[in-house]
Formats: sequence, C-alpha cells, structure tokens
Amino acid sequence: MDKQLLRESIKRELRQRILSGELQPGARIPSELELVRQLGVGRSQTRAALVDLEEEGLIIRRQGSGSFVAPDVGKDQPNPGLRYDTVKVVIPEYRSQYVRDLIEAFMSEMFAAGMKVTAFHSHFDAAEETAYLSLADRMGVAGLVVWPVHNTEPARRAISRLFRHRFPVVLIDRDLPGCDVDVVRSDHRAIGDALATELLTRGHRRIAIGVSATDTASSIRERVQGAMDAVQRAGDGAVAVETLPLSEAGTDHADQIARVMARRERPTAFLCINDDMAAWVEHELDLLGWRGSGEIELACVRDGSPEFRGLFPTVAVQQDGRAVGLACAQMLAARIADPGRPPSERLIPCSPAALLA
Repeated sequence: MDKQLLRESIKRELRQRILSGELQPGARIPSELELVRQLGVGRSQTRAALVDLEEEGLIIRRQGSGSFVAPDVGKDQPNPGLRYDTVKVVIPEYRSQYVRDLIEAFMSEMFAAGMKVTAFHSHFDAAEETAYLSLADRMGVAGLVVWPVHNTEPARRAISRLFRHRFPVVLIDRDLPGCDVDVVRSDHRAIGDALATELLTRGHRRIAIGVSATDTASSIRERVQGAMDAVQRAGDGAVAVETLPLSEAGTDHADQIARVMARRERPTAFLCINDDMAAWVEHELDLLGWRGSGEIELACVRDGSPEFRGLFPTVAVQQDGRAVGLACAQMLAARIADPGRPPSERLIPCSPAALLA
C-alpha cells in the first residue's frame, strides 16, 4: 500500500477508537512499536500519523512518556488550554500554485499580526471531516480557516455549531449552504461566465462542461451556473451545451469522453471546472487522436496543476491565491477581535479569460 494511504489508515483507526470512546480522554495511546505490531504497518508511517493526530488536537505527545488522548476530547466546551496567539488552516493536499500562494499569503499576514499558524493538509472522508469540525473549538487554537470538502448535513451542523459558540471560523474557496459563517472565495460564477463567453466569442456552438461526478462543492455548481448565464445571455438557439459528469475511478472518464467524441454532433470545446479535470480531458482526447486536428479547444481555471500539459488550445482564467489568502487572514483576525459580528462574504475577482500561450 502507498505510504500516504498507510498513514491515513493508521489515523483513521486511532481516530475511530478515540471518537467512539474506546480510548477515553487521558488514556494512553499504544506506543509506536505496539501500533506497528497491531496494525502491521511501518514505524515511519505510524510516527507521522501520531504527529497528524496531535496537530488535529486529538492526542497529546509527551517526551519519554508516550501519547495520550487529549483531556478535553468529547467535552462540549472550549478548550481551557486555548492559545490566543495561534490559528490553524486546514486545506486538502492540492499541489497547485494557487493553493501555495493562498497559504503563503495567509501565513504572512497572520505572522505580521503577531499570530502563529499551524497548517494541516487533510485527507478526510465525510465522517472524518465532520468529526474534525466538531472538535475544532477544543483544539487549543484561537481560530480556524477551513477548506470544506464534503457538503453534507453533518458537516453543515458542525460548522453552524462553531458559529453559534462564537468560535472564529472562516470557510475558504467554497461555502456550505445554510451555514451563516464567514466565507472568502473566488467569484466562481464570474469564472464560469468568463470562460463560456470566450468560447462563444471564438465561435463554439457545441460545448461540453466537464464536472466532477462525485464532488458537490458550491464552487463547481457556481461555475456551471456562470457558464449557463453566458449561454442564455448570448440568446443563440443554435448553442448546444451539456454537462458531462466525469469520475476518476477506473476508466469512467475515458469511456465518457470517447462516447461523446464518437457522436456526429460532437463537442468542439470542453469547459473544465479546473485544470486537474482539463488534464484528464486533454489526455483522453490525445489518445483518441484529436491533438493537432485544430477542431477542439479547452477552457479551464488555470491553478497551476502539474498534471496539465496544454496539449490543446486552452482558454483560461487564473484565481488570485494571494488575494484570497490575504482576505482570509483579515477576516479571521476581525472575527477573533469581534466574535459576535454578523457573518460576511468576500468574493475575489479572477484574471480575464485569455488563450494560453
């Protein structure tokens, strides 16, 4: 098994033991060697998993004594060990330049304000993300910036509880419907509108919008709506637009792209929700022999994914990661200073749509 998957497996096992009550607050966690024997894993992955759980606030590690379940886990009250000079940012492990710029700007602004920052790259499934959010106000930090991955009712309840308890939290990149909470994100609807408008201007009348088959994030929904806004505004009855749900599992996306390109009235453009998805699409189109044909163009948000190669002419916009990170830091600082202030939202504009060189 991949080392990262092993690490996540160890964390999942220990997290379940803690949250189920099998390991009570203050209980000693099995040692690294004991976990190696129990779980059949390597010591380096075990050590890394324990470090992650400490960052999550679930355990306390004591030099020479071992690891113990944090004494406040499960208590519905703020952590008495609250560190007023420390905040946490929780973000999925995306490798794009956009995310790197965002985190760098957030940290720089918080450091300038005299705050310490801990960054945690999450690999949560839906239940784990909800469990983490449920403990956020008992992790010993003054505030949290979180990039939510799973739009589920339990996650929304957990976020709403944090706001009711006046724990400073800011959502980044996307919102969770029904949650009155601070949000900083790119103007996703304007992104979809700009990409579709540019494709229409370039003469495309058959457009496939590539979306995730499993991700229900508000950012995806808004980008699709923006694209449809542009099509409706054009008022051209000859424009044919279809949403193409693509899944990374197995060869699902390969089969779907092959089927749509086998049609007589096939798309001449693919509007992809992000450049990771654009990388899937360009790869499959290349395998199908469309590269160099001059018949296909792509459109996407160019966040700096290392997988995207630019094999086809591509219209792109770029998100301003530094502006998003800076706005997040400012909003979190304001929330810490005044926990009772009304929730607010900041929309950060993106670059104009343009053909990549």
